Amino acid sequence: MEYDLRVLDIRDDETNKKIIALQRLTFGDSIGIEKLRLNTFTNKEKTLYLGAFKNNELAGFNGFIAHELHHQNKIIDAYQSCWSATHPEHRGKGIFYTIINEAKQILKERNGGFIFGFPNANSHPIFIKKLGFYEIPLQKIQVPTFIPKLWKSLLLQPIESNYVHPNYDCFIASETQLIELKKQEYGEDIKVYSSYNNSIWGKKRIKTKAGINISYFSIGGIIVNKPHLLSIVFEQMIRAENVAYIEMIGPSTNSFFNLFKSRRDAPLTEPLIIFDLNIATSKESNFNFLNGIKDVF
Repeated sequence: MEYDLRVLDIRDDETNKKIIALQRLTFGDSIGIEKLRLNTFTNKEKTLYLGAFKNNELAGFNGFIAHELHHQNKIIDAYQSCWSATHPEHRGKGIFYTIINEAKQILKERNGGFIFGFPNANSHPIFIKKLGFYEIPLQKIQVPTFIPKLWKSLLLQPIESNYVHPNYDCFIASETQLIELKKQEYGEDIKVYSSYNNSIWGKKRIKTKAGINISYFSIGGIIVNKPHLLSIVFEQMIRAENVAYIEMIGPSTNSFFNLFKSRRDAPLTEPLIIFDLNIATSKESNFNFLNGIKDVF
């Protein structure tokens, strides 16, 4: 290949400027100069940034956000592919394919568990057909909140006080790390509610339908320690946010979804894709992620 692949350090201002300039050329001028750092630079500083250069000019780029996951009483690192961009003059030359394959080697050597992502319509076929990723569809829960008895009956399954949620083959996101990362980008827009060792975090959004603005709370993640008391923290959040409905989106194998009713397929939402590095996952593995893990939350 005629391109030089390099591991980049976005703490270097000139490097960061080159990446943002490529992103703006690809996606538009609205991307702020600090957006990449705020969106991807986790507290453990393990995130990987790869660039493809030709004649010392940045022709392609991809980021891989480092995420800590809990699995079988251990902490593993998984990496989210994101921020893919190729200069218009260099498209069709296999840069994206080459960058992802290079990342596989680097992250495997770093003892990464797997690479995951939520690809758009352009990159999805490349990940699945050429790069060996497999996919898990997403599901969603949307429950109106304006009638207390209604949302409780629609949202939660009956849960006994002695119920213990199984965690076998569960990949559980470190919500503390995610909250820190998202607050880095969105500040006080990220809200966290906790009660009886259960937590919900996310942010309020506005959706416009037929010219009417409808507010809802997009749940980024949950921490479940006492499932039978989940309704208390949901009630706390709903009362504080005063929204028309709440929304949760995550992989269909998210075992936390078994605690809830009203879930349905989300065919218009990008699926979760996985490529194993040092851990053997499967389409039956419980990826306990919600929408907040995505770089575009």
